[in-house]
Amino acid sequence: MSLHGSDRRDTSSAGGNGMVAAASLRLRLNPNKEHKPDGYEDLQLDFSPNIFSSLERYLPPSMLNVPRDDKAKFMREILLKYLPLGERSRPLHRELYSVNSATFFVPSFLRAINDNTEQSFRSIMSEPSPGIFIFDIFQTNFCELLLSEIENFEKWVTETKFRIMRPNTMNKYGAVLDDFGLETMLDKLMEGFIRPLSRVLFAEVGGATLDSHHGFVVEYGKDRDVDLGFHVDDSEVTLNVCLGKQFSGGELFFRGIRCEKHVNTGTHSEEIFDYSHVPGRAVLHRGRHRHGARATTSGNRVNLLLWCRSSVFREMKRYQKDFSSWCGECSREKKERQRSTIAATKLMHLHAAVPANIIVVPYFPLLFTPLSCEHESIQICSIIIIAHNSRSPHLHKINFKRSCVHACKLHEMENRGNKVNEGRVKGSTAAAYGCCNSEVEVNEEKRKNWERER
Repeated sequence: MSLHGSDRRDTSSAGGNGMVAAASLRLRLNPNKEHKPDGYEDLQLDFSPNIFSSLERYLPPSMLNVPRDDKAKFMREILLKYLPLGERSRPLHRELYSVNSATFFVPSFLRAINDNTEQSFRSIMSEPSPGIFIFDIFQTNFCELLLSEIENFEKWVTETKFRIMRPNTMNKYGAVLDDFGLETMLDKLMEGFIRPLSRVLFAEVGGATLDSHHGFVVEYGKDRDVDLGFHVDDSEVTLNVCLGKQFSGGELFFRGIRCEKHVNTGTHSEEIFDYSHVPGRAVLHRGRHRHGARATTSGNRVNLLLWCRSSVFREMKRYQKDFSSWCGECSREKKERQRSTIAATKLMHLHAAVPANIIVVPYFPLLFTPLSCEHESIQICSIIIIAHNSRSPHLHKINFKRSCVHACKLHEMENRGNKVNEGRVKGSTAAAYGCCNSEVEVNEEKRKNWERER
């Protein structure tokens, strides 16, 4: 709409029924400040009532006294003309465009949100695999209304041949919900219902500071996407809700949480989890939880996705290198570093604790072979103890026996016929380096080679 006359319409007289032919009307160049406009708050309108009241001052004099509904219709047609093409679809179910808790959510979910405690949240959900939470969220009627609204939007897209932005680079079918007016509703959904959950369940990835979203629907089935490849989401927290329709297949498969550095590393058995969709049921997980969707083998499946993001967390992440609080591979690397540090510290203490005629050297894998071990998961002997006299060192068969967590007993060792007294190494030292009741035998040929090298 132009207020400078370039888009004004020709005027004409009113018909016998008091109506004015809208096609021949022109808007005023300047508003009629003396005119008192009608109120439009009680009407179901596509635009703010204040816009209609303000625009009424620009109506030609012949229209000022026509019925309010006729003025509203005329002004609506003008406003629609100047809307961007992508915003010209009209809502089918207006009740979806603002959050109505009583009609959106199942009672159990509402009670948990109102109680707002970790106990109440966990009482309505299961955690079948670490970091994956499943719970009922939407009523059946809400799912049906949203599906109907999506179909109405798709029909408009087809009729107008309008190109819409697809949800992401991987899905060819679906739509961004913000594009047809649901942005405000999704903001409320994230702020009032998903952020309280994430504050408790995903605090380490910015769950308490979620401040933006990307909301969309995806469609799978005949003449739609069939499956979805292995990927991570561009989000801190992802809400995935099946809206329904009849279908089979389409299971989600999860394969562990990874940071950018480790996104292509292998999967461990404890990280494998598959999930079958149920209409109205939500899956809540970290965006960096690697996952994909298997083929939908029959019917059609539609899912609502809400990628929730935290600008605070993303800024902090730029200055971090260790993500062991949530990345599975970072956590494993950190534990391995800790084990190595502890082992080195214990070896240092062992050097200081053994008798003067005992030399402790690092473990060389080729110097011995294990004879037996009751605990295969425990590394057998990571040190070698060399008993020696003043002439030359000799390697001997050594038995390690763990007597308790804090000490181990060094059994008899013969040194050229000289019996070395049993010695007990104090503290948590050698206990970490030997396996219970395991024997270590030195290969004689390798021993000689090693002595020559020394």
